[in-house]
Amino acid sequence: MLQCARARGEVESSPFEDRRVVNIPIDELRSRLQELNSEKEIVIFCQTSVRAYDAERILRGFGFENVKFLDGSLSAWPYALD
Repeated sequence: MLQCARARGEVESSPFEDRRVVNIPIDELRSRLQELNSEKEIVIFCQTSVRAYDAERILRGFGFENVKFLDGSLSAWPYALD
């Protein structure tokens, strides 16, 4: 499962289309934990990795163990987003 911590404006301006992506802005993450399956791998990304790293720390603090963040996030993504 992929999960992103991108702001709504970022998602609207450059969407990342993938059926596995659940967009949860970082400021909503704590209140939306129930949307995530702690049994599955979660890869977090944002625009540059700062929020993705923060989201990883939040999820680990809530007991999620199989969590990673995509280093460099979308700014380092080598493929077109559309």
